[in-house]
Amino acid sequence: MNNHISYQTVRTRLEERNLRYRTLALPGGCEILVMEMGGRVFGPYRQAGDEGIFWVNKAFADRKSFASFLEDPKEWCFGGDRYWVTPEFPFFCRRRKDFFASYVVQKGIDPAEYTLKTDPYGNLFLQSELRGELYENEIGSKEALLEKTVRANENPLRYLDKYGEYMQEVTFTGFEQEAVIYDTSKEKELELELWNLTQVNPGGQILIPYTRDFGYVDYYAPVDENIISDRGSHIAVNVRSSVDHKLGFYSATTLGRAAYLTELEGGTWCLFVKNYYNDPSAYSVGEPWNQPGKRGCSLYLYIDGGAQGGFAEFENVGRAIGGSTGRKMSVDNTNYWFYYGAKASLMEIASVLLGTEIGFNS
Repeated sequence: MNNHISYQTVRTRLEERNLRYRTLALPGGCEILVMEMGGRVFGPYRQAGDEGIFWVNKAFADRKSFASFLEDPKEWCFGGDRYWVTPEFPFFCRRRKDFFASYVVQKGIDPAEYTLKTDPYGNLFLQSELRGELYENEIGSKEALLEKTVRANENPLRYLDKYGEYMQEVTFTGFEQEAVIYDTSKEKELELELWNLTQVNPGGQILIPYTRDFGYVDYYAPVDENIISDRGSHIAVNVRSSVDHKLGFYSATTLGRAAYLTELEGGTWCLFVKNYYNDPSAYSVGEPWNQPGKRGCSLYLYIDGGAQGGFAEFENVGRAIGGSTGRKMSVDNTNYWFYYGAKASLMEIASVLLGTEIGFNS
């Protein structure tokens, strides 16, 4: 469910608990809010009463529920946008053969210990030393330094001849996250990837363009036509389900862009395009718990079945570091572009940015 947590409500809860945050002004008069704890990004917000596109946990709704959430050692799911590291096993699962029952979010990975400051150019800079135990692995543990800069960015359509036509009665806002991860472990055997996860509200669809020989990997319960539709050059995934789903999409047949299209209150629509670095030749570490060796994906979708709020996680990974890669650091740039307006106008923009015709049946 969309928990309808406004910008002002998020700020109030954080201030009540003396949790540090900073805001960043974006094009179109919008803002995002970046929370130091967990390095979360919330928004974007067009005004104080706005709910944003990113899903926010219902615990933010009132003082008491938020206090209980913070005091529960098992709670971690604030919402918004965050960074983890993958492979999911052995970082997040104590026993691979008992994946779901033994799943754990280690505090050294989330919320970790971030520092947040504003750099000389007005951008937001966060840093954290991520630490994780490696379950059922002889190496024992792994450390990595994460640094990320959050900055406003420009409309990618602005140089096109038809820019004015595309943007008629359409508003744009956007930001970028540049994340750098360094392998700081003494032991270098294990390869890992930086893992970006953006939680979006239930409802709407995620649109993924593809090339030939398209396929995907079912991690959890298999999807059917109620969840996923093949449109010939892109797929549409409905952000609604009664069971948990996770899908992995191969880097060789996806293009580094995908979008989330949803209707807001009052009849306005929002198109959120995620643009990330996609390297099909990179060493791949992510794989399903029950399909060892099934690798090669750079884009993932998790759809919550309702137990945690019905959100979707719009995920991508960076290039692997450590171990056999010989790479001690990697830079991951992800752009977040948001367009607000009539559905027909946003379909046109989606067609341009995704490289395929996006019609009303999507």
